[in-house]
Amino acid sequence: MSDKQYAALCGDRSDAAAIHTFYELLEQEGVAVREGDELLPDTAAVLVFLSAEARTSGEAVAAIREAKERGLNFVPVDLDGTAKSVEDELTGLLGKKEIVYAGSLSPEAAVRKMVYSLPTSVKYNRPDETETGSPAVRGKALGHCPVCGSYVRKTSAGEYLCEAEDCDFSIVADCPVSDPVDPDSLLTSRVRLTDEEIRDLLHGTPVRKPLKTAEGRSFQADLLFADTGDGTLTVYADDRKFSLFKRFRRRK
Repeated sequence: MSDKQYAALCGDRSDAAAIHTFYELLEQEGVAVREGDELLPDTAAVLVFLSAEARTSGEAVAAIREAKERGLNFVPVDLDGTAKSVEDELTGLLGKKEIVYAGSLSPEAAVRKMVYSLPTSVKYNRPDETETGSPAVRGKALGHCPVCGSYVRKTSAGEYLCEAEDCDFSIVADCPVSDPVDPDSLLTSRVRLTDEEIRDLLHGTPVRKPLKTAEGRSFQADLLFADTGDGTLTVYADDRKFSLFKRFRRRK
């Protein structure tokens, strides 16, 4: 594991897609970033994403207050103009902090403003240049390992491996899939994953794939990595209907 410092990206869950876009752009700019509301000990800065949903849920205010209590640098980022409509309310909380109005800028321009406001301790840390892990695991970082939190990288051999020397987590592109509700119900035993789908899975986003039942019927299923930590996939939800014999169970 690396001892470098990170910038945490905090906001409401309903804004996850927009926040993830900025996560990827910030990584490309060499910023060491981490998604999630938990401010770990290696957090040196916080990007707080403001929106109508974040204001209603209180997520943004909670993140700002925690950052201030811990003496962390924080950057408020407005996604939808909410900050302008509640400017008086935010003045006491933000002080003289300059808000990045991302909703009125291109994503690239907004990221440049964010990077300018961040401390140097989280900058210039492109993972495929400075966090190479063990010598055998070098390559493009796709996300964080669900087992140990290090980077999962695509090697020159096309393997997807955790960079930590003491972690065995790996993914194969032709990935095994199982159904935890009814293990014998699937004919499909493996699905092919793209780099983008693996990136989504490492960030906790389900990927939708066509599968077949043991009887050869096709259906769509949302897949996630299994809790076993072995890089295999499990059916999280699907669009199968109840059969007359209740063989196929709908997942909520």
